[in-house]
Amino acid sequence: MKLTLKGRRITGIPVLELYSQTAHKKRPLVIMMHGLAARKENVLPYAYYVATEGYHTILFDAHDHGELETAQFKNYSDPEKMAHMFTVIFKSSKNIDTIISAFADIRSVDNHSVGLIGFSMGGMIVYDYICRHRSPNVRAAVPIIATPEWGKTVRKNLARDSVYAKHFNEEKISQIENRQPCHYLSTLKDFPLLMLNGELDEIMPIDDTKEFYQQAKQHYTKEALIQLIEYRGVGHTPTFEMALDAISWFNKYL
Repeated sequence: MKLTLKGRRITGIPVLELYSQTAHKKRPLVIMMHGLAARKENVLPYAYYVATEGYHTILFDAHDHGELETAQFKNYSDPEKMAHMFTVIFKSSKNIDTIISAFADIRSVDNHSVGLIGFSMGGMIVYDYICRHRSPNVRAAVPIIATPEWGKTVRKNLARDSVYAKHFNEEKISQIENRQPCHYLSTLKDFPLLMLNGELDEIMPIDDTKEFYQQAKQHYTKEALIQLIEYRGVGHTPTFEMALDAISWFNKYL
């Protein structure tokens, strides 16, 4: 299959578009988000598989990443980047609607049938968006190797390495916890959500996602609409099997 890849900016947001021009009907829109200290190009190998399934795939640079990276962010230490990550999440989450709106008048794209994929921090952006901002145009989402339990992640890093204490005081942790997805579970009711996590992930442990999954299920009338898949022997690394499972989810719900 011949695919078209092009880069442009949507209201200042750097994006890559990957799609097949041979589709005979409107292509659903799939938006993909990268991880911390990465950029949109990092998820191109996974976008390839999504695009070959007939989806109009968009990859965008998160706030302060890729083409938007500042010298300050580039020079941050790892703890400083993690401290800044939640600002990146909240600002990038708001860009999703801007991207969806940009395709309102594109005849070849169905922007009323949108799927979201996010890797690591990108998955945290997905969680934030679907719980706090979600447009009805977004029909399904797949956070990959991500966590919806932000406060626990921060506190575990603090316990692991005291250097994080310089960047996370109790007030900041409380602010993060007050905005995390578990406080907005009712907004997920019967929204098709597939969570993909590695069994051995120490950065974003699957046990935290399992707890969120059990809580979120209580707001669903159809349990098939929310699923958690645990990948044996996998740590904090996305796999192509995860990408294929995400595609299967979109084939069902987009």
